[in-house]
Amino acid sequence: MTDALRTHGGRPPTNTTSATPYAPIAAVSMPPGAPVAPSTEADHTIVLAQAFTQVAPHAIGLTAAACAAGERVVVQSAGVLTLDEEQWNMITQESGGLQRGKPYFVDLSTPGKLRSTMPVGIFPQRRVVAVGIALSRRDMMIQVSFPRLVRP
Repeated sequence: MTDALRTHGGRPPTNTTSATPYAPIAAVSMPPGAPVAPSTEADHTIVLAQAFTQVAPHAIGLTAAACAAGERVVVQSAGVLTLDEEQWNMITQESGGLQRGKPYFVDLSTPGKLRSTMPVGIFPQRRVVAVGIALSRRDMMIQVSFPRLVRP
């Protein structure tokens, strides 16, 4: 009998996975790469994450594909997510895809958007939620953090 947890050369065996896929129901239509949070209104349902809100401040990952409201969507909470530059442009509201080496954060004002600079604003306090680091114009290493309360 082999031990499924044994590693060989510092790598896990190829027949195991590092995470269980999560495919909740989307409360609204969502593009690929959108940061999402658990809904406070329905079990196993997600909404677009927004850092400055009580409703959806906890990002749990990024959508791996587009979906319509009421459909199931795969949420990726770790590993590398690869999208076209145009898809990332829609999520980051920038051009040229992701900026290699930069961290990305959930946007303060627009649900389902990311930004490459730490959010700042006129709010007396804000939540900063980092979701990942760009490896290239098309690839992001997802590393979702818990919201951190930051005061100006």
